[in-house]
Amino acid sequence: MDMARQSSGPTTLGEYLERHSETGPLGCSVATAVDAIATACIEISRLARGGASPAATDIILGTNADGDAQKDLDIRADWLIRRALASASIAAFASEEAAKPEFYDPTSRLCVAVDPLDGSSNLDLNMSVGTIFSITPAPRDMLQAFGRPGSEQLAAGFAVYGPQTSLVLTLGGFWAGRYAETTGRGRRLTPLIAVGAVTLLAGVFGYVLYYLLDVEVVARHALVTALAPAFVLNLILALPVHRLVRAIAGEDLRAEPTPEVEVLA
Repeated sequence: MDMARQSSGPTTLGEYLERHSETGPLGCSVATAVDAIATACIEISRLARGGASPAATDIILGTNADGDAQKDLDIRADWLIRRALASASIAAFASEEAAKPEFYDPTSRLCVAVDPLDGSSNLDLNMSVGTIFSITPAPRDMLQAFGRPGSEQLAAGFAVYGPQTSLVLTLGGFWAGRYAETTGRGRRLTPLIAVGAVTLLAGVFGYVLYYLLDVEVVARHALVTALAPAFVLNLILALPVHRLVRAIAGEDLRAEPTPEVEVLA
């Protein structure tokens, strides 16, 4: 039994990533890269809170690829992430502090893009700054490594450094994240969206089956007479049935919070 199943307290980031690494070789690679970035974020947090000399971190060395002022602190944050990722196998790496992407292990299946320290100029105003990162699968044409849609991301997140350090992370991918936003347990539209989607999918698959069996189906009858009434009726029944089930399940189930991951520095 692994640590994630034995722990009765808050789930640590290590336990969460260990669980994700069990999903397969790609999941293991993603977990290793995220763990490396999180390790670097802990060190960047200490640096941003004044672990280094303010005089040193305020030195402006030039401008980055986006034209923003590049401070010594930006370079240090970039170096910390690079050093941490040395333990992970990545095919390509892109940083806001570098003019061009860099290519490493051609056999690796991951590409990592980061903004090592977004908003470093805000430190003068005592405002929060952060690290942003994205992990995508390595394409066959590495020239397209960082020109792909966000829906192809394997993991993404950001760390915020301020009065406390917070890490926001998703390993579910773009569409899983959008689904969770609309169908989470606390969302009021959860039963309507779920029932509506299932009704439409069941209807469409049913008509596809008729087509494969060479059974003639009138389109008007299929859509207007059969599918539409079923869709409306299921939506009407969804809310009361949903409330009844939650009432029977009890208050403990309704109040169950979404698990949080604790980052231990």
